[in-house]
Amino acid sequence: MQAVVLGNKSFLPRSRGDLAAALQLLDHAKRLVPDDPIVRSWAMALEAMTKAWAREPAESLAALEAAERVLDEARPAAAPAWFDYYDRPRLAGFKGQVYIRLAQPQAAQAVLEEAVEALDLDAAKQRACYLADQAMVWVDEGDVDQACQLGIQALQLLGEVEYETGVQRVRDLRTKLRPWPDHPAVADLTEQLLLVS
Repeated sequence: MQAVVLGNKSFLPRSRGDLAAALQLLDHAKRLVPDDPIVRSWAMALEAMTKAWAREPAESLAALEAAERVLDEARPAAAPAWFDYYDRPRLAGFKGQVYIRLAQPQAAQAVLEEAVEALDLDAAKQRACYLADQAMVWVDEGDVDQACQLGIQALQLLGEVEYETGVQRVRDLRTKLRPWPDHPAVADLTEQLLLVS
């Protein structure tokens, strides 16, 4: 449990830009769970994201590969009962975030589609995040209509479940759409975002 606390705690310094502190927490988390492949893989996936934020593409991709290898070795029953929010689809979501950060839109789009399709039907929070992430890729590709459509789908899910992380992902999408203030789809997304916020 301490490893999971440290992993979650790493989000704080990462959001402040203190990537060295975030990586130090994640390294400590990994050392605490040498015999727990699922929690260890999760910590490695967080490390991959942090390395992507630090603009260290080779290290980020290596951490992702390591997270996949470790997860491949894990038995699903080996996960602690309270650690039910990490599995292969969620690792795919981490991969999508990494590819977005590393400016690899085609890889991001492919892995995020895989993640959305593999999620359980009741995983509305994660589905909303992955749809918002896919929308970000479509903005990078110049398809504002598709980006807004996916953003609105994410907001529809977020209207049913409260999840601030998902709402923030759509806010980030809306920020990225600033160059198109008069686009009708952007106006629709903005209206839907105001209803959920």
